[in-house]
Amino acid sequence: MIAALAGAAIVPATGLAKKHHKKKSMSHSAVVDKVLRAYHIAVRADRNARAIVQSWKIQDGTIKTQDLADGSVTGAKLADGAVSGSKLAAGSVTAAHLAAGAVTAASILDGSVGSGALADGAVTGAKILDATITSGDLAAGAVTSAKILDGTISASDLGTGAVTGVKIADGAVDNTQLHDDAVTAAKILDGTIGLLDMGANAVDSNVLADGAVTAAKIVNGTIDGTKLATGAVAAANLAANSVDNGNIVANAVHSANIQDGAITSAKILDGTIALLDMGANAVDSTVLKDGAVTSAKILDGTIALGDMGPNSVDSNVIVDDSIKSQDIRDGAVNTVDIAGGAVGTSELAASAVKGAQIAAQAVDTPQLADNAVSTIKIADLAVTNAKLAANSVTGSNVQDASLGASDIAASNSGTPITGSVSIDPPNVTAQSCSVVTTSVAGTAAGDKVILNLVDGTMNPALTYAAMTPGAAGSFRVRFCNVSGTDVDDGALNFAYIVIR
Repeated sequence: MIAALAGAAIVPATGLAKKHHKKKSMSHSAVVDKVLRAYHIAVRADRNARAIVQSWKIQDGTIKTQDLADGSVTGAKLADGAVSGSKLAAGSVTAAHLAAGAVTAASILDGSVGSGALADGAVTGAKILDATITSGDLAAGAVTSAKILDGTISASDLGTGAVTGVKIADGAVDNTQLHDDAVTAAKILDGTIGLLDMGANAVDSNVLADGAVTAAKIVNGTIDGTKLATGAVAAANLAANSVDNGNIVANAVHSANIQDGAITSAKILDGTIALLDMGANAVDSTVLKDGAVTSAKILDGTIALGDMGPNSVDSNVIVDDSIKSQDIRDGAVNTVDIAGGAVGTSELAASAVKGAQIAAQAVDTPQLADNAVSTIKIADLAVTNAKLAANSVTGSNVQDASLGASDIAASNSGTPITGSVSIDPPNVTAQSCSVVTTSVAGTAAGDKVILNLVDGTMNPALTYAAMTPGAAGSFRVRFCNVSGTDVDDGALNFAYIVIR
């Protein structure tokens, strides 16, 4: 249709018009001249008819939103938690471990969502960034004046992260999750090991600080002569009540001078019994004050599993990064235990992320791999005019014979500039041309015009040609008189299409 209009726009009126009145006959040379003109006009018309419609000929705003179907990316959000990515084994997080909606946009690695990860029809018009679909993205013949091919979006990428030991909730690690020797003295809260936590003979001289055993810790009557230094005072050497404080020379009373059992707790100066003063196994639970045994007093590696009570090990006593995979009970890590951003790409098993795990609006432009959105991934009617980049639609993208006059006409506030106009040519003198200017709303100075004579009443001596408007809102037609006499024709009706 456009080829016919373009050709007809410049075909001379000689063969189409009927004579208004009889003029004098033409000379042979005039006839030859008119034939040559007709031949050249036909050549130009044929060339114009064969020309490819370029993208600038497509009217802005002709692909309408209401022509496109809606679509959506579904998925629920993943809850926050305390387990970071470094604590998860590579590939250990499968689809079954991910809560619905747990994968957000921040969790998807930029450029990692490939075409294979997108569900058919998942990419809707609302998900396509305006002006990002270029000519290379469109299949030949896929763009008609009404619609674009269908498809949807899906993805399988998450952001990176790590699970740290301090992020594990209270009570999540029990005895079976602890590696042998995993709990060191530094991990035991001061004052939290009770008497029942220690085994028999757990406290020896090596774990007691100087002065740690006070008089209150020594059972009455437990220190005998063997506990006294050589030469200590024995009872047999002294008469009853014969020795008082004033009778004893300073440093004169030795072990041999003291009766076994004579020295009670009250007789011992607080803080004076040293480590060497006590025999093996002299200190048991009955002589230790509550809270007297600190971590420094406990021999490294001597506290066994049986020495610790239920819930005696919490996060404060666990060395950072000390809990290994084998320490954690299978299935013990729940959603609330996993820190935000903890599950990275290496922690996810192959094909672990399904559509239900992806949060709504989570897949953004950075998450999509280059060329991930193929034709089948785009929902029907999802590509609107706003989605097309400038100069993106070329002739190869336009379906043959699909464009009409309104598709190529320039726009006047959204309305194609096409229609009809009545023009009354002036008196055109012999072998001259005259330009008639009228008005058509919406034209621009440099617009191109396709013009066709609607009726066949134009004087055969006249030819016409559309000109560029020359100014906004103008419309110009040039009439030429190819005869040897003046011609003053009546008003003529023309059909026009303005392209820009």
